[in-house]
Amino acid sequence: MRIVCHREALLNGVSIASSVAPSRSTRPILSGVKIAAKKKQSVALATDLEIAVCARLAEVIVEREGEVVLTAQTLVEILRSIEAAEVTIDCEGRKCRITSEDAEYELVTDDPTDFPEIGPAGRGGVSVPRGFLEEMFQRTAFAAARDVGRYAINGVLVEVGGGEIRFVATDGRRLAVAVRALPDATSDTRRAIVPVKALQECLRGSEGEETVRVLIEDARIVFSSESADIAAKPVEGDFPDYEAVVPQESLGRAEVARGTLYAAIKKASVMSGDEMRAIQISIHDGKIEVTAQVEGRGAAKTAIAAEIEGNDDVTVDFNPDYVADFLKPLPNQ
Repeated sequence: MRIVCHREALLNGVSIASSVAPSRSTRPILSGVKIAAKKKQSVALATDLEIAVCARLAEVIVEREGEVVLTAQTLVEILRSIEAAEVTIDCEGRKCRITSEDAEYELVTDDPTDFPEIGPAGRGGVSVPRGFLEEMFQRTAFAAARDVGRYAINGVLVEVGGGEIRFVATDGRRLAVAVRALPDATSDTRRAIVPVKALQECLRGSEGEETVRVLIEDARIVFSSESADIAAKPVEGDFPDYEAVVPQESLGRAEVARGTLYAAIKKASVMSGDEMRAIQISIHDGKIEVTAQVEGRGAAKTAIAAEIEGNDDVTVDFNPDYVADFLKPLPNQ
């Protein structure tokens, strides 16, 4: 294999792929990035066996087709250290030379035939504005469980169909749901519990692009953009029936600017304790009152004006961190 590449373009593609390559693994080859060079398209591949990335490499001249597997961290460091605009990668057997105007490296490679097979992205799926994916991720992923023993909710439920796309996450104590209309999603709803890391890699690999194609298959979910394909195994298990716990009716409504409420929560949370963190939110007399008290330490109280409809006499306790996590990604209106 021999290719001549624009260094920045190669570094960008390799960085997208290498983000999923584990630095340590019982299978050392998984710590590598596989570069497959073909006349029509060159790609960088990496996987941790749960998530696979295929990053398309731009500005590559393929002088001799072939494949090579190089340690991901080493390759990224080499490309970052080189100052020249052009890099040549020349491989014969298990040896590889990386050269530029200002540096030359000789590396021992892994056998590319030992690298796990990464299947191509299937056809179909639905095109989703990338902004939708980023917005819904920010509004839900914080609520996904992190406990090893709660595997079925250690991810974000993604549902596509019926004219919309929906992200849902819960850790058993809080639930976050984000929905966006998607007229192109006209087929029956398909769903998959997607690892949070896979969604992070999707956003990272599609940065700067307008749309991402989302394809939910039986054994994987694939996010495809012009730069890369990210495929992930769905989290196994049955996601809770979240619709059963979402209230369909309410006794009242209080409307307040996001920034104003966020500031009030942060003020009161200073006195909400360290272990059993709690604040009390009371809605009455045209205002929202936020208080917190820790025995032997002190108390905090703040009030903000609000537009209230319906029941104007409500008091409820919250973990302030949960409320802040919800408010943080919202637009400051």
